[in-house]
Amino acid sequence: MTYRILLGATAVAVALCIAANPRKEFNAAYRAYGDAVAESRFGDAATHAGEALQLGRDVLAPDSPEIALLAFNHGFALAKAGRASEAYRALLEARGLVEKALGGDAVEIVQVEVELAHTGSPEQARQHFDNALALASRRHGEDSEFVADLKVEGATQILTQGTTELLAGATGTYERLARTDKLALARYWLGHGHLDDDRYQDAIEPMSAVVAANPSDRELVLMARAKLVEAFERLGERDRATEHCLAIGTARGFTRPERYKPLFVPDPVYPEELGPDAGIGSVTMEFTVDAEGYVRHPLVVESRGGGAFASAALALAERIRYAPQFVDDQPLAVPGVRHTVVFSPP
Repeated sequence: MTYRILLGATAVAVALCIAANPRKEFNAAYRAYGDAVAESRFGDAATHAGEALQLGRDVLAPDSPEIALLAFNHGFALAKAGRASEAYRALLEARGLVEKALGGDAVEIVQVEVELAHTGSPEQARQHFDNALALASRRHGEDSEFVADLKVEGATQILTQGTTELLAGATGTYERLARTDKLALARYWLGHGHLDDDRYQDAIEPMSAVVAANPSDRELVLMARAKLVEAFERLGERDRATEHCLAIGTARGFTRPERYKPLFVPDPVYPEELGPDAGIGSVTMEFTVDAEGYVRHPLVVESRGGGAFASAALALAERIRYAPQFVDDQPLAVPGVRHTVVFSPP
């Protein structure tokens, strides 16, 4: 996203300005860092960024913007290398350096706060993200595309709670700005969030809007249709799910039975008559998927754990939905489809 690129671009410009400095070690370390990032060798990038920071301190003023940006690069590379605790400490240092060099209201702090949110604990992530959002809103405006992008970033990659409110705000901004591709993606994630929160009815409107808008991302439309199948199935509105099952089947073409995967499988319910000591049960069934994606005539072909698991699996099979298979633009029934259900003790 845009706000995560700005510091890197600035740091490259800084390196070019320093290129005439006789301290060749710094230039070599920085070039090695840039090469490692370009090749996604983030372990090496973290090492070279640390070297560039230490060498830069020998040739640059300690409170200069360049040192602050080098410190950010080090923390960012550590984060990309999966060394979250080290990255968090490095980014805290970078935040202090950026604030000292550029001021407490500098837009670059948004980027540092976002990276801190990515590497901190859930509680720390919430605080850093809120800091970034507040500063971005002051600098760019609450209803700006920059802030909408930040809300989507927070909702989909950082936070675990309060995400639908952020996504609803982002969709409003994208709609006002006519950013159709971003709007479609934000609507998809909004519907996804409602499904995660078991608000199936609320998921229908944003997912349906993705389908109706027909965005350029074909896969996104198919993903939205699959989520609509889930929402309607969980609401017991199976006929409304059929439209989307058929549309997905038309788009995907034919799949061999052994690779045929369901669109929706209800959560297995552990048989009430069994205690937790009964352990894990598994049941493999074979059935026909009809021309509307419904399961017909399920039979147990293998069962482990006892008859109670087999009965529960057969009951569950009636609610599984598939995208129908199409041949010559016509849906057809597919026999011999197998599916395994695993039951874990509560």
